[in-house]
Amino acid sequence: PPRRRGMEDGRPKYKFAGLIEEDHRAPIYCICFNEHPSYQDVFASVGHNRATVYRCLPDHKFEELQVYVDADKEERFFVCKWTLHVGSSNPLLLLAGLKGIVRVVDCITLTLVHTFAGHGNSINDIALLPGQPSLFLTASKDEAIRLWNLETRCCVLIISGEGGHSNEVLTLACHPWHPHRFLSGGMDNMVKIWSLEEHASVIEASFTWQSKTKTFPTKMMHFPRFSSDQVHANYVDCVRWLGDLCLSKSVDERILLWKPVEEEGPPRTAAPGTSARVLAQCKTFTTLILQEFHLPDSHVWFVRFSLDASLSLLACGNRMGRVFLWNPSQVPATLLHELKATQSRRVIRQTSLARDARIVLACNEDGCIFRWDAVPSGVARSASGGDAEESSEDPPGRPGAKHGSKYKGRGRQHGKSDGAIKSCGPGSSSGGCVGRRSRSRSRSKSVEISKQRSSDGDKSASE
Repeated sequence: PPRRRGMEDGRPKYKFAGLIEEDHRAPIYCICFNEHPSYQDVFASVGHNRATVYRCLPDHKFEELQVYVDADKEERFFVCKWTLHVGSSNPLLLLAGLKGIVRVVDCITLTLVHTFAGHGNSINDIALLPGQPSLFLTASKDEAIRLWNLETRCCVLIISGEGGHSNEVLTLACHPWHPHRFLSGGMDNMVKIWSLEEHASVIEASFTWQSKTKTFPTKMMHFPRFSSDQVHANYVDCVRWLGDLCLSKSVDERILLWKPVEEEGPPRTAAPGTSARVLAQCKTFTTLILQEFHLPDSHVWFVRFSLDASLSLLACGNRMGRVFLWNPSQVPATLLHELKATQSRRVIRQTSLARDARIVLACNEDGCIFRWDAVPSGVARSASGGDAEESSEDPPGRPGAKHGSKYKGRGRQHGKSDGAIKSCGPGSSSGGCVGRRSRSRSRSKSVEISKQRSSDGDKSASE
């Protein structure tokens, strides 16, 4: 296949391109590229009670497009994910965190589409089912996972109970080509593989639910296909699929690549007194560790890694502000690059890779977003001051030219209001962003999401 821009002998070269310092200076727990081809240069971040949408410009700069501020000042967003409205194909941004509710925002009409409520505590992660943009999963501190339908706005399944997690659920990942299969990990040190296949009829029925006087008859799901506490001995805070293999991370300075292997006999992880029903539902597996990716200085939880669309690049940060890149399929596991920036000294909470891996983003504890760009091999060889991927120079040049998109067309217009969102002009006190070194353009539309529910709760994401 043709080599991607910035590749030399199959190995990418990266140069530090700039940073954004969001003015709330609170931890940014999540950063996420939009994977749709029409918006693949757009990403979102969440920090404090605010979500911000940016575009990566081709001259190594950022353009701030929109800011969403929750009216509840006590809200703390922990996760954001992108999906599409089935009818209009508008990009939808899903936001969740401390209050245990999911806000769904239409980024074209600048309106709050819906608020999903049901969890009894904070939401730590969201996962979209591949090929089904209306279905998404949420993982909560209440030890439950829920499946929701965006089209009919109902809760389809509650996944918890006898075979579920016994502590806070921290992470989710849907299989890339088996939409009924997903991974979960939590504070009970467990990794579980679930299948929605047996509930296919319930999921199908959720798409035709039309009652306005009754709630959808939500079903319960108790038993995973695989469950083990043998992979990690501490919190499991990030899981992903690598084909049919599993990637997972804890706080022991390593990311593991492994696969479940079926065995005969009772589950080794079954607790004393486990019912015969649970033993019958849970197949017996052991785990085969295939690779270990060493991640130094990472004794901290709620740090997430990411993969590009081709599954050829794995990126994760650590508590010292460094970002490490590997080829997850390379044997033995070899570190490709260690990305650095002079200003990056705090915990990197999450990374996000562009679809073609030409851009690496990382967000940290200080409300900063860092960017590294793949550079042509000739530029990488001639770059002064050391390897291109370790350069921390401020990027040269001026802000880039304008780009046309749906976002741009709406940028200076007032969004439609359904009573749930109040439009605020750019520069409003309700939101904003200070772009430093990145020279982030300040043409965003800032809107306030109304307060619909409050609940007690707190999240500790410290060492």
